[in-house]
Amino acid sequence: MITILGLTIHHIALAALLLLISLFLFVSFGWSAFATVTERPGLNGGMYTFYNLSRTQFSLYTGIVSLSAFAFGIGTMQSIFRGNEKGLKTTLIYFVIFITLFVFCEFTLQQRFIGKG
Repeated sequence: MITILGLTIHHIALAALLLLISLFLFVSFGWSAFATVTERPGLNGGMYTFYNLSRTQFSLYTGIVSLSAFAFGIGTMQSIFRGNEKGLKTTLIYFVIFITLFVFCEFTLQQRFIGKG
């Protein structure tokens, strides 16, 4: 069995996928939270109006998603560098729960969507 840093290839591939998803969520939702808080013009700065939410509610939601994704990325990297297979599996289970909750929240927000046009 081939191992890298004490982990098998499929663990490394799974961790890489988890890191890519976490990075994408961190950057996209982090930018949306930043744009909402700083009242930047454009779609990200005014997206809260499409969901019929206040600026505070929307920036809190996007900030929590962004920080959670960052925490999962850090946890995954720690497990990789320590060669902790059990920690990586635990992080993956919590990440799947997080993604399930995230999809539910996004579905609920889409139900509140108000088209401006």
